[in-house]
Amino acid sequence: LGNLGAERVYLRDMTFGANKEHASKVLALLTGRRLKSRGFLRADVIDQDFARSLGRGGFELAQIGIEAAGEDARRSMGKKLADQKLQRAFALLREQGVEAGGHFVVGMAGEPDDSVARSVKMAEELGCAYVSINIYEHRHGCEVQESVSPMRRAILTRQAQVAMVQYNGKRLVKQ
Repeated sequence: LGNLGAERVYLRDMTFGANKEHASKVLALLTGRRLKSRGFLRADVIDQDFARSLGRGGFELAQIGIEAAGEDARRSMGKKLADQKLQRAFALLREQGVEAGGHFVVGMAGEPDDSVARSVKMAEELGCAYVSINIYEHRHGCEVQESVSPMRRAILTRQAQVAMVQYNGKRLVKQ
């Protein structure tokens, strides 16, 4: 790839690292080639060895699905990701010079009215390089969640847009 003039590689695998053997082979191919890479990672598969491999392999940005700001909210979505595991994953990546962005989903019935603000607060606590706040939309093959009313959806959409511009804008100005 580097011989062809490429500088960056986007690993379009929503669960990169879940198969450690495959991830190790891919990272070994990237190591030493002066290529920068980025892609989605699952926080629950990030350990010290994997974080080191990512750093050596030129990984510059991990896109991590946090889903909701709090373990209880994630559990209600069928996700078993603990806050402590998230904190550890972000810290390990940071130690290796890998930035990480946080992806959240809001718009499910029963969530707190301040779900967007909670997402931003968690992103700040984790030191996210950016925040992406998405409005719930059922995806084929996933468990159906009850969504909020159309009016609440419109409000959440606007809140998420404003929050992302503010959060991400601050980080762009620092660069």
